[in-house]
Parts: sequence; structure tokens; C-alpha cells
Amino acid sequence: GSGRGDAGWRVVQNEMEPLATMVPLTMSEVRKHSSRDDAWIVLDNLVYDITPYFKFHPGGEAELMRGAGIDASVLFREVHRWVNFKIFLEKCFLGPLVPDPVEDSIAALQGSIGHLGMAGASLRPDEPVEFCLQKVAPCGKDSVHLRFELPAGNVLGLPVGQHLIVRVELDGQLIERQYTPISLPDQKDWFDLAVKIYPEGKISRYLGSLVPGNRVSMRGPFGPLSYSPGMLCVQGQSCRVQWMAMIGGGSGVTPLVQLARAALTDPEDRTLITMLCCHKTEASVMLPSELQDIHRPHADRRSSLRFLITSEQAPTPPPYGRLYGKVSKETISKVLPRAPKAGAPCNGVVLWCGPP
Repeated sequence: GSGRGDAGWRVVQNEMEPLATMVPLTMSEVRKHSSRDDAWIVLDNLVYDITPYFKFHPGGEAELMRGAGIDASVLFREVHRWVNFKIFLEKCFLGPLVPDPVEDSIAALQGSIGHLGMAGASLRPDEPVEFCLQKVAPCGKDSVHLRFELPAGNVLGLPVGQHLIVRVELDGQLIERQYTPISLPDQKDWFDLAVKIYPEGKISRYLGSLVPGNRVSMRGPFGPLSYSPGMLCVQGQSCRVQWMAMIGGGSGVTPLVQLARAALTDPEDRTLITMLCCHKTEASVMLPSELQDIHRPHADRRSSLRFLITSEQAPTPPPYGRLYGKVSKETISKVLPRAPKAGAPCNGVVLWCGPP
């Protein structure tokens, strides 16, 4: 066999045929290809399909995924500045990157809401930006609510449903993890992250140790999903939704908080929201007061919020809004909307974020 690593890759690439079509490509198209099974990357305005290289990458798949679906030129030079990628990825070349009207309009919008001439202060996918921690507060057992400062009157520039990447150098190693703000995109002056601190989580333990005044490097936006009133877009495909059922496990609750907040606080949005938050214990529930504040004004009309406690016995009587037991079909069916009858149109989606 050809083996793994760069030597194995050179053997395989020598046997590969060049890709049949080399056509100009836009950044909007590149962003659609950001998964392990379909990964494109931009390096110095050239687009490559790096999918076949995943099993050969010496640094592992997770490291390679950092560049999937984005312009990774800066990131590549940080890690592999001595590598001639034009030769190394010769048979993976798709075509040149060309100006993109969609991306240009987004960039113009971000520039118009940028940080009043403060160069490098707005969030960017290909260039890390440092943000100053303003405030820290607990938001559940082993969880912290972090508020980061933005220049006065300005916003982060992250669409609903998208995530950012936190970059931390620990013991000489650059580590990145994905986080979704729980604040809304139009929030000015600051943005919020909620972080679950795991015993073996290097970045989560680092973030949990921060104090106001510390600075953290981040980049973004990333992600295949975005949301606007009544409209969900996944991998470039949009669909209109009348309801969203969301199930979050552990720290997987945080991306759903922003989605629920966006839908329920927008007077133009009439989407029905059902949310099930799953945690091992009552003490480990993340953001309980924030979630209740989001849902309470719309309870029984547009939204339903339930917490499932999986590792504790139910008290007598059980508190309102609490379910007890394992995540199962029976438990979920008590909370989620009824499935439409066979042949009937389905006008909603079920979203899951958390452990399998």
C-alpha cells in the first residue's frame, strides 16, 4: 500500500488524474465545501479540493479541518510556510478564486458596521483578532459566562447560527476550538460566550481561568448553517420554516440559545420554537435563567422550553419544566411537535447539538 503521511500522499498523487474541470470559483462556492467528506481550501487565490488528503495529513484530520471552506492562506503560512502547496496539491487544483458579488457585499456590510477605523478590530475568517474580556460570571456548575468588549457602538459581525474559533497557544502548541456566541449579531459594544469547563478540555479550562482585562484571539464567521426570520439556510440551501425543534446536550445548548433568542425577540418572526436542554444533573444546567428569560414572554404561544435531567431521580412533585430519565424516543416525543402525516408537507426542522 501507499502508507500514510506525506510520503504516502506523494505516491497516491502521482497515480491521480488531474481534476477534469478547472473553472473560476467564488468564495460563496468554496464555503459550501467545509466538511470532512467534501473539503475545499483557498491558498493564495487558488482553490484546492483537499478531501483525498485527509487520511495522509500527519497532523490529523482536525488540524486540516481548520482550513476547510475558507481562505486559509494566513493559517497555512503560520504552520507550513516552507511547503510548496502548488506542487504538493497539484492534482487537487480546482481553479482560481475570482471576485464574488455575494462576498463583496458582505464585506462591504461588515465594513460599514466595522469598528470606526480601528484596523483589525472586526471579526475575520482568515485573520485572528484579539478581544478583551470585560466580565466573568458563573452560568451553571463548571460553566462560565464571558463578556468580551467591542469598540463603542459596534458589533461583532457574526450571523445567527454561525460560530467563531477561539485560538490559544498553550505549552507552545496552537489549539483552536469552536464557540457560538449567545448574544445576538446586532448587539453593540460587547458579545457573550458561554463555556462549559471540562476536566480534560485545554481551552475550556484556560477560558475558565481568565479574569477581566485578559485578551483572547478569535476568528470567524464559520459554519454551514445560518438563520434569518422564518428562513433556515444549510450548506447554501434555504428553506422556509414554521417551527424549529431544538435539542441540546451539555454545552451543545449554547448554539441553540442564539437561534431561539433571534427567533423569539424579532417581532417580524413568527416561527414556533420548541427546545429540550439535556444535562446530567440539575446543577449542571447551563444558562437556566437566560433561557427562561428568552422563552417566558412567549410561553404557550410561540415557544416551549423543557430541561431533561438524565442522571438524577425525579423529586416529588417534579418541578415544572423538568423531565427526568435518559434521552430516548419516548422522552423526546413528549416534547417535540407531532410529525406530519405521510404525504403532508413538513414545514419545520429538528436541530440537534451535543453528544451523539
